[in-house]
Amino acid sequence: MGKKNKKAKKYLREQALKKIKQEEAKQQVPQTQSAVAGHIPEDQETVAESKEVRLHIKKILITVGILVLIIIGIYFINIKSDFILKLGDWLSRVFNVQV
Repeated sequence: MGKKNKKAKKYLREQALKKIKQEEAKQQVPQTQSAVAGHIPEDQETVAESKEVRLHIKKILITVGILVLIIIGIYFINIKSDFILKLGDWLSRVFNVQV
């Protein structure tokens, strides 16, 4: 999972660099030394990183929300029937788990 994250970050960073370079070409603004050296200015770098962080936060919130809904669903199923207990007993027999 670490390699996927690195690849995703690299891809997002490259896309941000391409977009910044296109905007600079359109505006024809004199380039600073850091831009000439191939580095993006700190302001634009933090903007790209903040977009990346927002994307990850959204993914985390969606995942947590789904897990909460699953837990609530299991709770209500457990109240109405003993299906969860029977499922647990069956799994312990199948996998030979002794508690």
